Amino acid sequence: MYARLLAFVCLFCSYALFGGSVAPLAPHSTVGVYLKTDSTASASSLPFMREELASLLAPAGIQLQWLKPGATSQADHTISVELRGSCRPRESSAKFKDRTPLASTAVQDGKVLPFSWVDCAALDRFFGASLHSISKRDEVYGRAIGRLLAHEFFHVLTASEEHTSGGVSKTAFSLADLLAERLTFQPDALALLHVDAPEPVLSAAVLPTADDDVLSFDEAAALIYEDALVGR
Repeated sequence: MYARLLAFVCLFCSYALFGGSVAPLAPHSTVGVYLKTDSTASASSLPFMREELASLLAPAGIQLQWLKPGATSQADHTISVELRGSCRPRESSAKFKDRTPLASTAVQDGKVLPFSWVDCAALDRFFGASLHSISKRDEVYGRAIGRLLAHEFFHVLTASEEHTSGGVSKTAFSLADLLAERLTFQPDALALLHVDAPEPVLSAAVLPTADDDVLSFDEAAALIYEDALVGR
């Protein structure tokens, strides 16, 4: 049965932020990202999401390739991502429940699968009215999604459910973490990311080729999402 890796967001005042600089390493691997989003309203935040995610992974020598579902890829690894809901900055009067997952990654029998998603409705509730006074709302919102995805990508690429003591790969994010101008991976997390990760468990589902009869993105994702719901 599938479990879920939860990027829990907790409301606490103090937060860890690595302030040192890390020299970018020469790219040693590429990650193809199959992105699925149902709403055109998400478009204004997507460029900032991509920029933040690429910036966070670059110091580990990782480059991203953004792919359409069903497209072939020559990337070293692939991850399928779904942005659920209308992923754009907007105020929400709904109360945010503590420890609500903003992003998740599928896990089967202890093996991390390359399927991640972000719940933008939950993100709206978490931000509440905090973006009201911010002029660059699209940038801040897209950057937050990028950080949530970077957390999930850490689990996928290291094939681990473990967290680090601070930075993007720590257990929980605060509101300050998502609003901060800068948040990074700690050096120990970058070192883990710079090691070649094992082949994805469902590589056939996310690495379609013209010669193979494989599941489409929607078919493979549907199987995981359905089982994840049953396992809640």
